[in-house]
Amino acid sequence: MSKRLYSGRLPVAGQKAAVLATTGQQWLILLSAVLLATYVHLTASSGLEPAEAQQALNTLLQAPLLGPNWLLSRGFAGAPANARNWDRLAQALAGKSNVTVVTFGGSVTQGHLRESRNGSWVEEMQAWLGEAFPGVTLNVINLGRGSTTALPAAMCWYDYLPPTADLVIVEYSANGCLRLQCTSIASQRVADYEVLLRRVMRRAPNAALLSFGIFSFGSTAAAPKASGATPGAARDAPNSDLPVPFYNSGLAMHALLAEVYSIPFVSARNALYSLMWDDAALAAATGFTKRQLMQDEIHPTALGQALYGRGLVAYAMQRMLARELKVMANGDAAGGLPGGMPYDCDGAGAPAGPAGGASGVLADAVIRPVSPLAAQEADGDPWCVESLAFQHWHNTTSQPKPRQWTWQDAAVQDGTRRYCDHYNCYRMGLTANRPGSALTLTVDTSSAVQRVAQQPKSYPAAALNKVQLAVLYTQVPRGKLGITRLSCVANCVCGEIEMDGIAADGDGSAALAAGRTEVTAHPQCVIRIEVLDKTSSGGHVFIVQGFAVIPYTSTLLLTPLERLLLNTQT
Repeated sequence: MSKRLYSGRLPVAGQKAAVLATTGQQWLILLSAVLLATYVHLTASSGLEPAEAQQALNTLLQAPLLGPNWLLSRGFAGAPANARNWDRLAQALAGKSNVTVVTFGGSVTQGHLRESRNGSWVEEMQAWLGEAFPGVTLNVINLGRGSTTALPAAMCWYDYLPPTADLVIVEYSANGCLRLQCTSIASQRVADYEVLLRRVMRRAPNAALLSFGIFSFGSTAAAPKASGATPGAARDAPNSDLPVPFYNSGLAMHALLAEVYSIPFVSARNALYSLMWDDAALAAATGFTKRQLMQDEIHPTALGQALYGRGLVAYAMQRMLARELKVMANGDAAGGLPGGMPYDCDGAGAPAGPAGGASGVLADAVIRPVSPLAAQEADGDPWCVESLAFQHWHNTTSQPKPRQWTWQDAAVQDGTRRYCDHYNCYRMGLTANRPGSALTLTVDTSSAVQRVAQQPKSYPAAALNKVQLAVLYTQVPRGKLGITRLSCVANCVCGEIEMDGIAADGDGSAALAAGRTEVTAHPQCVIRIEVLDKTSSGGHVFIVQGFAVIPYTSTLLLTPLERLLLNTQT
């Protein structure tokens, strides 16, 4: 039995699908999803006999995969010997429990696009998992959103994760990583990914994790660079199209982090790179051509989504779960993550997390963040309102009525919502298009400090003694978007910053940016966002999608190698 929570279209009042009319209703349904996930987890069975494990193993291995094993095994890039909480997941699935799966990622995870209107690899994975464990009730919460990196997930959306989640799958390797932004552990994008992993582990300490990396299977124009040749030789040589370089993604750094945190890792690139530019070889391996599998260089068709979900991801899950079930069938104790890893799996004695959820306790042997940039904030919890939550907060906290700013859902304008209405498909924001338009908000910048103060002194978050204010806004490589100035005007002090709606690096794969500045703590910090007369695009449209208050530290304890790394990166 399978139940989708914001992973597909919602049946409303006898209609096949309908979009709920108000923000309050949407917010209520997401909250209901989280509460239901918590309830069904608490009512799950706890014991598992060897015979039950063997029966579950037999059914699991009979569930058909899409694609030959030799191809799928190439995509299974990492299988840690003691993967965190996969023993718990195997026991829950074999015991016919209620199991909650949460997914994070970009448009490929969000799905419901023109080329895959009925879903994404998430629905395909869900269907396969239902076949592999037919007695289980699956509750799936899809938190994917198109044109986003791990930044908003780490800053905001991880807080939607039910503390009792059983499996969390993270897909971020293409968006924001297509121009070599993710090839170093000192990259901010890589730091955001690690921050997300650590906050997920703390928010849902008993969840198994899986990292899934997609890839841009495109071609790029290449011109020879002649060394030592006569002038003009390189210019006169013919150009040609070459495959996008193998390293042009976040996969290498994400695989490194997955290894550190004992997370299985799946790579679409590793499985398909050698085939995607050879239709004959691809068809021989999969039965389909590139045109049948891919709508463009990143987005799969419905067939491609099936290959990802019922093939690559399902294969990894089958291997991991089979290993755990074999141990249980032999009457031995399940495997799982040993002590000394970054977060204690039992969560015993854990301090309260966001929205009252349980948080994991750091083990005695703490693994410090791998990224020195992640270390500045990874072990604290921001307070964030974004999209529908931003609109709900604005409407319920007596904020001044914004003049010359209007609420708009960008997902309606670009057609995303035509097929997709799960919670994170909404992209609500306040929009202005005239110089001088000013948005005033009263924000509690002390909330993050209060969360840190509640943590034990031994807890790493206790070292986060400063606060950042982050304004989330739409940023694209082209269009008529303008520039704003963020300033603090009453009760608090912050550094003024400017935010440009046009991406300087021309990368259109990450459309949700964050302007960040240090701010003093105050329960009624008044901030002002004003559209400036200057522009880099000729236009002045600006869209504010929310904000976050983040505990952090500017003091970094760096090894000589980390200092060298940061100096090289800058």
